[in-house]
Amino acid sequence: MGTYLVIGIIYQVTVCKSDAKDRTVEQLEQALSKEVAIHHYVLEETPGKYEWTISPALLMATNVINFLQRQFDLLYDEPDECRDQLLRSLQGMNSHEELVSYAKEGSAEYFYSYTSMIMDSIALPKPGWHSERIMVAWSPIVFHSEGKMILECYQDTFRYIDNLMRLQRHEFPIVDCVKVLIV
Repeated sequence: MGTYLVIGIIYQVTVCKSDAKDRTVEQLEQALSKEVAIHHYVLEETPGKYEWTISPALLMATNVINFLQRQFDLLYDEPDECRDQLLRSLQGMNSHEELVSYAKEGSAEYFYSYTSMIMDSIALPKPGWHSERIMVAWSPIVFHSEGKMILECYQDTFRYIDNLMRLQRHEFPIVDCVKVLIV
């Protein structure tokens, strides 16, 4: 066991209603929009939770392949057959369901769904207080992982990396759904 740095496309965001208390969906989405482009997600509300799932249009194979190729070019100095094979495998997929299913299988080193939700918190303004923290669960499709890490107070650094990646949003809208996390 250890702590790892992962970079991944957040395909699902979950907030338990018991954590959200009396907060409205609009308030939650406003706070979440500081972390990911929540407008790229579709909300499904159940009796116990709010769950936002990434828009199927963003997870089309062509978008993901082009995005991953660019990220791999930025991340790694050398070509790699595993990454090339992954991109070839993704080319044959016709739906976002196939991509998520492939990631959940966990058979690709550079494209896998993290097996458990990654717990974090978001800040919501509270009258008379600076802010209130509410738990959120991120479900990423990981395309880069490094570890083991020992870090404290990393939020600012990771937000900086997130923001640098988002500079590519005009070319790759899916980048607004990527987040750097420690797991």
